[in-house]
Amino acid sequence: MEIIYSKIISINLKPSDIVKVYPNPNNGLFNVITNGITKKLDILIVDAGGKQIYHRQFSNVSSAPVRLPEIKAVYYVKINADDVITNKTVVVQ
Repeated sequence: MEIIYSKIISINLKPSDIVKVYPNPNNGLFNVITNGITKKLDILIVDAGGKQIYHRQFSNVSSAPVRLPEIKAVYYVKINADDVITNKTVVVQ
């Protein structure tokens, strides 16, 4: 039996490809979705003035629900998924 190996290629994912926020815009309820099971997921959300609105940690998840006050605004989301930090903007309308 002959063993044949395939060519090895590398894939470089940008942090923005690793984490998605859906839906966006939303009514204050949305999901943070990772591209696979994440051992440690930390979500921190601040308003335009820098006031912390939400902070929660999750373990061994591929998505996490987030519920914000139904105050129409733009929020800034800092997501740490297994030590890969991604910044997103969320619009509540």
